[in-house]
Amino acid sequence: MIYLVPLLISASLLFGTNGLVGTLIPLRASYEMFGLLEIGWMGSAYAGGFLIGSVYGPRLAYRVGYVRAFAALASVASVVVVLHVMWIDSWLWLLLRFFGGVCFAGQFVILDSWLNAMTPNERRGRTLGLYRFIDLLSVVVGQFMVVLLPPEGFKIFLLASVLYSLCLLPIAMSRQKSPEQSFSRASLRSPFIFWMISPLAASGVFVTGLTNSTFRSVGPVFAGRLGLDTEGVALFVAVLVMSGALSQFPFGWLSDKLDRRFAIFVATVGATMGGMVMGSWGLEDATWLFGGVALFGACSLALYTLSMAHANDFAGEEDFVSLASGIMTVYAVGAILGPFVATWVSEIFGDRGFFFYFSLVHGSYICVVLWRFFVGRVTPSGVRSGLMFLPKTSVFGFLRVEKKTEEE
Repeated sequence: MIYLVPLLISASLLFGTNGLVGTLIPLRASYEMFGLLEIGWMGSAYAGGFLIGSVYGPRLAYRVGYVRAFAALASVASVVVVLHVMWIDSWLWLLLRFFGGVCFAGQFVILDSWLNAMTPNERRGRTLGLYRFIDLLSVVVGQFMVVLLPPEGFKIFLLASVLYSLCLLPIAMSRQKSPEQSFSRASLRSPFIFWMISPLAASGVFVTGLTNSTFRSVGPVFAGRLGLDTEGVALFVAVLVMSGALSQFPFGWLSDKLDRRFAIFVATVGATMGGMVMGSWGLEDATWLFGGVALFGACSLALYTLSMAHANDFAGEEDFVSLASGIMTVYAVGAILGPFVATWVSEIFGDRGFFFYFSLVHGSYICVVLWRFFVGRVTPSGVRSGLMFLPKTSVFGFLRVEKKTEEE
């Protein structure tokens, strides 16, 4: 696997830098006295850019090659970060967050697909596990880079810009030849096929878009408003990510042994309770706040994987490409709406309303899960697809299935 080292180093730098920027921008926006709705709109703009980058990143690589596409996106991302601190304007930052989402998603999908094309089937499981580990570890490390330099200054933005540029270096200096072509020409198709395959899974992915993206983009602001310093805010986000990573395997085991819908129900109830704990007692006690975010992260982040696996259980081989597009679209729509709606709720009901928003969304989804228990289909255990712990919008597993289908 030595030939994958340059790609994995680039992935580590990319994920870590994005983790840093994802926490830094809301903190600096709060320092600049931007309104909550403005910060929420920035989170929505980033999600919209992420959708565009996820769709058109592969097309860019298809036209100009992996290295050139990755280099172009890395260069733009580096410039976008610096522009934040050169002009402090909420409308400009809204546009910059959109382009930041486009660049990161494009780089992410290019790396994701490149790894898939270079990995033989017999090593795919080990490579995927290492890739997922690097993703989560880098994001956690990136959260704590925000404590190195004050968010109120400009040096931390320069550091992020430098790191974005450095993520290009391992790929540019690698002797490993990039794949000539591993993308299909399939375009983003109607997400309705996702709903037709599994209404429960489609609803679950939409819920995670409404909540997970919102918590990552706006949550640091509310953590700071509750009195946490910069180190505390970084720890707050890191607990969310790590609890979600650690819960993947227990929930995966539960969903493989029992009805997948039961695991989804447990995760949804846990996420609802996590939001209630943060909103009820977390505002006055940091112990309850961190306990609530750990419970929320463990359950809400697992819900995406469980929903994706449930959809795969009912999808035929001819559906996987369209299903991937549907999952990406549904999640992005939720991610675009979530930050705006959550900040609007908090403007009306205060900081407590922000955390109760997550309980309300997941609590509503509990009704959908119970409904599908009575009218939904049960997948025979022998037909279930294996649970794949992938980053959101990852095409790694879907390209694997598509390639296998073409070979047959």
